[in-house]
Amino acid sequence: DQRLGDFLKAQEVPVSDVRIGDRIWLSTFRGWESGKVVGIGDGFVNGRDMTGVPYTDIYASRMDPKDNRNNYPDGETVWVSR
Repeated sequence: DQRLGDFLKAQEVPVSDVRIGDRIWLSTFRGWESGKVVGIGDGFVNGRDMTGVPYTDIYASRMDPKDNRNNYPDGETVWVSR
C-alpha cells in the first residue's frame, strides 16, 4: 500500500518547523491520513488557542479548514512527508 510506504518514510519534526505546502499525518477516525498544510492558525478554534499551529485540508469539504479543530495536529511534534 502506497500510503503505508509514505507514512513509513515520514519524519517526525516539531510543529513549529512545519510550513504551508508540507504534507502532515494526522490520526483520524479513519486511521492515519495525510493532508496538505494550507495555513497557520491565528486564534481560538473550539476553545483552544491554535495560534501558530499549522492546519490541513483533510476536513475542508464542509467548512473553512481553519475553523475545524480536526485539521490541526495535537502535540508538539508531527509526522511530515516532504
